[in-house]
Amino acid sequence: MVYTSGNRFESVIRRHAHMVFDWERTSPLLKAIKQGVSAGDVVADIGCGLGILSFAAIHAGAKRVYAIDVEGEALDFGRWQAKQFGWEKKIVFLEDHSFNIDLIEKVDLLIQETVGPLTFDEN
Repeated sequence: MVYTSGNRFESVIRRHAHMVFDWERTSPLLKAIKQGVSAGDVVADIGCGLGILSFAAIHAGAKRVYAIDVEGEALDFGRWQAKQFGWEKKIVFLEDHSFNIDLIEKVDLLIQETVGPLTFDEN
């Protein structure tokens, strides 16, 4: 899919682009996920946004990722993108604050990259 003006995900992509495309921020996270995720791991990604780090965890071998965020539009994009990769059964998108969610299984690894322009943005 080509992202053009008027695309249904345009506004959420614009809101997240400054974080996702900040390679000084994103590259070390992707490298850490590649090194930290073992085949078969269950991962929780708190503040997943568009799901980029969740996708990296699946690519690194995680059997399941719980992608948690309060922004429904970002989760909708993540769900759509997961379906494009055939990962819709491997990534569980949950809309709420992480402290309100009780997962049904133990996780092996926690990913939390919750940084907004101000420290208190992420609640």
